[in-house]
Amino acid sequence: MKNNFKQNELTKTQKEILEAFIKKFFTKRGNKRKNSGNEIEYIGTTLDRVFIKNFGFNLSRQNILEAFENLQYEIFTKNGEWNPETKNYKPSIKGNSIRKGDGYSGQNASYIYIDVKPLIVRQLMLVTLTLKPNTKKEKILATKDMKDQIELFKKNC
Repeated sequence: MKNNFKQNELTKTQKEILEAFIKKFFTKRGNKRKNSGNEIEYIGTTLDRVFIKNFGFNLSRQNILEAFENLQYEIFTKNGEWNPETKNYKPSIKGNSIRKGDGYSGQNASYIYIDVKPLIVRQLMLVTLTLKPNTKKEKILATKDMKDQIELFKKNC
C-alpha cells in the first residue's frame, strides 16, 4: 500500500499534537542505527495512518521531519546504490542516488533515518492494521496496550 502524502501546512494546534505525540511515544536511541523501522518513509506512513485514524488529519513526511528537528532528535542520511540483481536501490555509503519529493528534497539523500526505536514504530503500525486470527497472544496484548496508550494520550491532549 502506497500513501500519497500531501504537502500540507499544519495548524499550530496540529503541530503541538504531533510534537507531544512524538515526545510521548518515541524514545531517542542515541546509537545512529539504520533500520527500515526508523527510516522516514516507514515512520511517515505509520504516523500518517495513526493520525488520520485518531486525530482526523494527514501528515506529510516534511511535517514529521520538521517536528523531529524541532524536538532535536538526531536525523542522519544515506544515499542509495542500485543493486542490479534485485533491481532496486539499497542504502550505501558509496551510493550516489538521491530521492526527490516530500521530505527528501532538502536532505539530499535516498534514506533519512531518525534516531528512534524501530520497535515502537512497528507497534504503532500494528495499531492501524487488522490482526490475523492466528496472531500470537503477546502481539495482540502489545497492540491493545498501544491502543490504550493512544486513547489516554487523546484524552490528555
